[in-house]
Parts: sequence; C-alpha cells; structure tokens
Amino acid sequence: MSPGFVARTTADLVSARRRALVETPAYPAGRCSEDVERGARVNLGSGAWSAVVRGTLAADVGGKTVAIKKPCYPGADKVLRQEAEILSYITAAAPRESIVKFFGFNPATSTIVMEYIPGTTLADYARGSRRKRAEQRSSLTTAAKSQPVMGLPEWLKFSTQLAETFVHLKRIGVVHGDVTWHNVLIKERRAESGIQLTPVLIDFSSGHLDFEGYRPAPVSATTTAFCSPELLEAHIRRPITPPLSPTDRPAQGDHGPRPTYASDLYGLAMTLLSAAIGTEVYENAGRHGGIYARQGQPLEWVRSGDAFLIVGVRTALSESLTGCFGRVAEKRVTVEELRDRLVHREGSA
Repeated sequence: MSPGFVARTTADLVSARRRALVETPAYPAGRCSEDVERGARVNLGSGAWSAVVRGTLAADVGGKTVAIKKPCYPGADKVLRQEAEILSYITAAAPRESIVKFFGFNPATSTIVMEYIPGTTLADYARGSRRKRAEQRSSLTTAAKSQPVMGLPEWLKFSTQLAETFVHLKRIGVVHGDVTWHNVLIKERRAESGIQLTPVLIDFSSGHLDFEGYRPAPVSATTTAFCSPELLEAHIRRPITPPLSPTDRPAQGDHGPRPTYASDLYGLAMTLLSAAIGTEVYENAGRHGGIYARQGQPLEWVRSGDAFLIVGVRTALSESLTGCFGRVAEKRVTVEELRDRLVHREGSA
C-alpha cells in the first residue's frame, strides 16, 4: 500500500468521523413500503428491541427489495437511531460486502432501511452441516471427525472473512457489541465458478463508535451464550425488565461496562467455535456450563463432550482460537493476531 493511499484513506476516515458526530443518519433513498403476502407482513426476524420485515423501494429508485428494521418496544427508537448512526458511518467510512449495507433511516418512524440478504444464518447453516455429518458418521474417518462439521476449508474461509471484518471495524473505530452466530447471515452470490457464500455481519444495535466526542446511549442487549465473562457478570447482576426474548435482554440507564474490542473478539471466537461444532457451546449445559462461561473456558468445556475430536489441542481450530477466551480481557490476543493465524492456516490447508 502506497503512502499516498494511506494518507487519502486516513483523511477520508477523519472526515467520516466528523460527519458521524454532527449529521443525522441519511434518509431512505426513496419511498419504501412493507411487503405483504397473504395479508401479512413478511417477517425476517426479531430481537430485543426491534422486528425486521421485508420491503420494497419505490420503482423510481430501482424497486429494490430491502429489509426494514422497526422498533417494537418502548425506548427502541433511541436504540435504532444509534444503530443507524453506526451503519451510516460505516457506509461513509469504508463499506464492505461482509457488513450489511445501509440505505437510510426514517426519523419519523425510527426505522432503518437496509440490504435484504436472502439466505440463512450461520447458526442454521452450521446446524445443518452438523446434521449431515451425523448422517455420514459411520463412514467418516477419524481425521474427518476431527474437522469442523462444515469441513475445514469452508470453516477457515468463513472464519478468515469474519476475522478480517472485525479487523476492519476496529481500524475505523466500531465496536459491534453482540457478536453471535445469529448475527451472521450467509449470503449467496452466483459466480462463474458456481455459488459463492459470504458471511455478512448484521445487527449493530448494541454497538458504539469508539472515538472522542461520540456519546452512545446507555442501552445494551446481551446474548449470554456468546458473552465475554466481564460483560456477562455485569449482565447477571443487572435487574431485568420484561418484555424480553429468551436470549437477548435489553437494559436502559445501565452504566456498567461497555462492549469493547476484547469482548467482540470473545464473541467472535465463540461464534467460530459454535460454527465448528454445529451447536452452541453451552447448549443444554445447565448451571455448570454457566460456571465455565464466567471463567472463559469454552475450549475446555467442548473437549469434555462428544465434539472433543474437533477441538483437540493440536487441531487447526484449537491452535487458531487459543488465547481468544479467558476471564481477563487484557490477556486475550488481538483480533489481528486471530486473523493472521487463520490466514496462515487457510493458506496451508
């Protein structure tokens, strides 16, 4: 990379940061309507604060299919406004195929208009791979059983792309805040070589911008199964107010620890580990699993179960993810080091 390119990139980033501090998120590019099939909206998903439905931009702006995220609980307007600020900033600073595209924010309805991504979540994709592996189990060699359920090459590809995405977010100053395999969609794209699959990061409702002058709203949502020990402890001690989904629990007026790059790394590593074994690490683990979660020892927990071959101490997965967990955030490796390990592994696979 030439010095001129670095200087130009830095200048663009500084300009985007200044605009993020003072400008209202962009208005949707054209009129947008919610799609209706058989008299009902086409639901794409829901979370702690919002619901996502499919919609269509007006014909005069291309008639594009979009995803519309709208509030469904009191106080959600602030959360969605903040998420729109983050997505608008990412779009202005340096958009990527691996991050959901932002098309605008309507302040009158507190709705976000985003890219529509047909496909499935990484959670469903990995679980499907696990089922296929189970059907083939009798014919698998020991070496095959020691690979991630989707196969080592594909796991390395997804993992490298996601790690590179978080390196990018860290470079431009964005903390995601709720990294789980439910917040990664698998995007299908047709190419000359066939169908290409790309993991796309979504749902920045728990995120914030990490630069001077930005004041995020004191709201958060936590998916406890993927949460780092330092944030999980604060979450457990925090009083909970319904209505809530089973996994994501919002809190307002909370002044506990905010998500950081280290907690994002922990969530990313948990996401990659779950994708490798095809199930959540502490699924059906009961309170004993919670103890391991607070201690930050997911690799050790998995080694004690039926997926122990996948996380053997000398497997590509374990050597890639070692050092990404632990109870103390400061002792974890950086996301850049995780990316470099995965790139090296992918190149030698």
